[in-house]
Amino acid sequence: MNKNRLLGLILTFVCLSLPGHANNYRDIYFDCCPDEEIECHDDHGFMFGLELLFWNVCQSDLDYAIDDTEEPYLAGPGKIHFMDYDWTTGIRVYGGYQAGCMGWDGRFVYTYYDNKADGDSVATLENQKLSATLLNPGTPGIENGYECARAKNDLTYWVLDLQVGRSFCCLTNTLKIRPFAALRFLRLDQDIHARYENVLNPASIPKAVTSENYTRDQVFYRSEYRGVGLNLGMEFDHHICKNWGVYGICSGSIVTGDANTKYFQEDITKLADIDPFIDVLVDLKDEQCLNIPGCQIGGGVYWECCLNRCAYLILKCGYEYNGWWHTPQVRRFVDTEKGISNCSANGSIGLEGFTLRSDIYF
Repeated sequence: MNKNRLLGLILTFVCLSLPGHANNYRDIYFDCCPDEEIECHDDHGFMFGLELLFWNVCQSDLDYAIDDTEEPYLAGPGKIHFMDYDWTTGIRVYGGYQAGCMGWDGRFVYTYYDNKADGDSVATLENQKLSATLLNPGTPGIENGYECARAKNDLTYWVLDLQVGRSFCCLTNTLKIRPFAALRFLRLDQDIHARYENVLNPASIPKAVTSENYTRDQVFYRSEYRGVGLNLGMEFDHHICKNWGVYGICSGSIVTGDANTKYFQEDITKLADIDPFIDVLVDLKDEQCLNIPGCQIGGGVYWECCLNRCAYLILKCGYEYNGWWHTPQVRRFVDTEKGISNCSANGSIGLEGFTLRSDIYF
């Protein structure tokens, strides 16, 4: 017994166990690119989908340190150190009801993704120090540089769409499109922690965590954005041959909401057998309204099969990009004078990667 037949028998038993007779399915055409117009039944039914995301993040302004030496250089020679993201998984869930293949549909789409960027740098060359790019320029001793620097950023991405759309199955022999509109809810959280250290014991290796005597300047930044807006887009799938086809999606959105941020900086001096001396240097909170535009572009291949005229299954594998602009970013003070800093809402975040999706209509 092949896998398709076994899966079909299982789903047939499930469907027959439901109240009433579930005959909501889409005909699957096994002839390669048929010339006749694709028939599409106007049966009502439910859909449910689950999508695995394997994404990475591209985010602006994640530098935290610069290589620095003595004169004649103002900065360098060396490089600028950035926090880097790695590939991690996320999840997306679909659910809804469709009033016929060429009818209206309503569905929800929930996306959750979490990733962490980090960086760890040590000044190893002779006469080399690290300049801190996240500290206030008025920090005592900042002009002397640091022996080591570490930084991380926890990013949480959460999107909920309440969609209304309509499918047009018979636009051509092999093409189906689905324009849609959605009420979009966006949650975007960032949590940055950076620390810069000097060892007070010259005999120690240049990592303060291994010494009982050190000075440490550290920054904590927390941003929470909550917004709601409109998302408009288009989906399409193009049947190629037998069970196979290609699909795509393109959408744009604008979200408005409040960004609540906290910025905190402290200086710690630790000597052996003595409690640390802690000085709070910066303690700020702000709340501002931000309008954040975004886009989504994706595509790939799909495979579909009919499940004993009870339901049908679609498997999709593709690549997707989600971009957001004017996002909250850590405030960087650019002068020793109080209050002079860069814009705290001029960041950009791109989330992209592979997707593996399964949909079932019944």
